[in-house]
Amino acid sequence: MTANDNKATRSEQREAARAKARELREARQKADRRNRVVVRGGVLALIVGVIAGIAIVVVNLTNTPVITPSDKVYYPANMTWDNGIRLGQGLKVINKDDVSASPAPSASAGSTNVPNITVYLDYQCPVCGLFEEAQSEQIKAWVNKGAATVEIHPVAFLDGYLDGFGTDFSKNVANAAVCVADKAPSSFFEYNSLMYTNQQGEGTAGPTDEQLIGWAKDAKVGSALSEIESCIKTKHFVPWVVFEATMYKKDRADTSSHWFEHIPGMPVESIPDEQRGTPFVLVNGELVNPRAALFDAAAFAQVILRASTTTK
Repeated sequence: MTANDNKATRSEQREAARAKARELREARQKADRRNRVVVRGGVLALIVGVIAGIAIVVVNLTNTPVITPSDKVYYPANMTWDNGIRLGQGLKVINKDDVSASPAPSASAGSTNVPNITVYLDYQCPVCGLFEEAQSEQIKAWVNKGAATVEIHPVAFLDGYLDGFGTDFSKNVANAAVCVADKAPSSFFEYNSLMYTNQQGEGTAGPTDEQLIGWAKDAKVGSALSEIESCIKTKHFVPWVVFEATMYKKDRADTSSHWFEHIPGMPVESIPDEQRGTPFVLVNGELVNPRAALFDAAAFAQVILRASTTTK
């Protein structure tokens, strides 16, 4: 090999090295550009997600009117049992006037020969969710075949609990439930269950109108869906939920609600402090005792069995 050959070889090696360096540099620059795009895309997606979440909360809150003592109260159909709805055989509604007018009420018309289960609940209440999980299926079976009746009273006191939550969760969901009771009472039990199957966290904004409407459709409200949708969106029964069912005082601006003081046949002094909340469950007008039976299907079944043997 000549000197010239060696020189050419070294030159070629240097050129090859420079070409490799350029290739590596360009690859690194491309990678940096890709990374910047990914980062910007991720940040953008995060921002969009946050904005969307805020928008859902804002929509949920701004769609809710401020309740004042002057708001008109519209009274729903079928909530005739001291602001509760009673269901009997086939999960059909039993109205108080129908029972009063009947000389010999049957099981499907609210017979006094079967135990009546009365439930006061708040749709935001996680403990109510535990009761629903433990008891819903067997209550549904009993009521369906006429072995018991169930009376459900939605209240909405947790929105202002300890002045801390400040949500419209309870009143909006209770309003939706009452809309279903008013227009499609045979779907009420299923809708009530769906509220707990899809229950959101205590103290959150709660479900949106669109979710509440979707669950009404799932509960098979049929041709009543359009009217129920309007009722949910306009918050038609929110004043009734607040002032009648939950017993907030219309002439006071505080957030205290003592709905448990207005339960027929239940002197407030007879209610233990630890039971002055939801779920508040009675069988034939008596508090379920022990309270632990509310969360134990077998124990609750024994309560109903005992009530069945003593009911006249």
